[in-house]
Amino acid sequence: MSNIVKQDNKFPENLGLFEKKVPKKWGWFKLKSKSKKFLNMKKKYIKRYKKKLSAEATKELIQTFETLKSLTKSKDKGRKVKLRLQLIKSYEVLNKYLPDTVDRPIQEFIETLISAVIIVFFLRALIMDTYHIPTGSMIPTIMPGDRIFASKFIWGFSIPWKNIKFLEWNHPHKGDIIIFEPPQNKDPKFISVAGVIDNFVKRMIANEGDTVEVKDNIVYINGKPIKKKLLKQKFYFDDRDHQNNMKSSVGILYEEHLGSHTYTTVTTSGLLDYFGADKNGDFTVKPLKVVKPYVVPKDSYFLLSDNIGLSYFDSRFFGSVKKSDVKVTDKDVSNIKVGDLVDNYKIDSSKVNIPATLPVLRIVAKGGDKIEIKNQVLFINNKEVKRVLSKKPSGMAYMNPYGLPSEVASYKQVINGVEFNVYWPVSMTANFGVDINGRTSFSRVDIPEANIHKIVGPYKVPKGYCFAMGDNRDGSSDSRFWGPVPKNNIKGTPMIIWLSTHNWIPRVNRFFNIFYGK
Repeated sequence: MSNIVKQDNKFPENLGLFEKKVPKKWGWFKLKSKSKKFLNMKKKYIKRYKKKLSAEATKELIQTFETLKSLTKSKDKGRKVKLRLQLIKSYEVLNKYLPDTVDRPIQEFIETLISAVIIVFFLRALIMDTYHIPTGSMIPTIMPGDRIFASKFIWGFSIPWKNIKFLEWNHPHKGDIIIFEPPQNKDPKFISVAGVIDNFVKRMIANEGDTVEVKDNIVYINGKPIKKKLLKQKFYFDDRDHQNNMKSSVGILYEEHLGSHTYTTVTTSGLLDYFGADKNGDFTVKPLKVVKPYVVPKDSYFLLSDNIGLSYFDSRFFGSVKKSDVKVTDKDVSNIKVGDLVDNYKIDSSKVNIPATLPVLRIVAKGGDKIEIKNQVLFINNKEVKRVLSKKPSGMAYMNPYGLPSEVASYKQVINGVEFNVYWPVSMTANFGVDINGRTSFSRVDIPEANIHKIVGPYKVPKGYCFAMGDNRDGSSDSRFWGPVPKNNIKGTPMIIWLSTHNWIPRVNRFFNIFYGK
């Protein structure tokens, strides 16, 4: 054997039966790779057939393999020749003592495959797993189409499929993103929502013993509001429901602080609740910037949709329209007045993208009028436009992105002698708490007849549970609907995005985004 290894510059004329297994054309890296593969597959045979081998045979096999292993790490000149000769020699020694183990490609492939499956199973069950995010409940932190790696050992280990913890060295804290199995035994106090996803991803906002309450889209933990600040008034995004249908939405972005975490949330309710002018007199829909009514320019009209709470195309977004650019089918221009519906008007395409079909809008104010919306109430010339709640709105329905029931408030309103209905969506997530019987309840303060007096206090998280909510506050099925999360159901936390697509188009800017600590 030592004589073979010392051959530096040329090959012996006769190398035996296994010369063809190691061709001369192989380069160093291929030789090295094949040698390591040989060692990984053949070394185990020494242990498997130890009882059949003599002490001399075992010694020679081990010495041959050790020499091959050391040569894979060699940096000497002529290392390629040495490694090739030693690999051929290793085949010869193996054939000498264990001839049946030299060529076992199918068996070795099956053994490798089984080993890989066991390793992957172990990793996915206890260490790391991958998840595809199909829904938008965690927008904007996690987007539909994100594929994530999640740590399953960050807080400890549990028996797979049993949700039994057997080793814990930490636990989730407020603000952590958690991956968990949905509660199997739904609390009868909560709305029952059929789950079609094996695992949920939400943010833990409260622990056992904490109290949770939502008032006007502000979350209170133990009586204190979660600190938040406005980031962006209009955030456009595509949401996705359980049926994989895309829904275009517009929301308001906020930055929140909870525990050691700073993160972003989005709410779609309240976007149109305020309208007016800023300190410069320019119209704005940003609540914090509204300081006075907006004055309609001379010889112009201000147009609003009757579907006022769900409209993203009227004068609140493209401004006032000149009288000369407004027409009504089958009506003389001179007879057009405030209160009329208009189906033909022109707007500046440089200000807004014009849809293929312009919606029918209503003239609510003319040049010189002052117009303002405060908390969903319309004011013209500083006077409230009275409205009366309609008990049964006809033909109006509104579902949030998860198919959870929401309401639409229908009001009768009169402007310039013209009576008509206007509609505002009512989010069931704007308020949350418990009623006088301790049962969970939802309501919205802008509808006096809609159970606003039901909520009398905050909800207390039971022992052994935590409270989870989505960052997409109005598009998330979470603990507000199906109850708190059993701590034993928590599997881990997202760590990093390894792939992200939108309609099968890669979102490269999201690749390798890190979640941990956010």
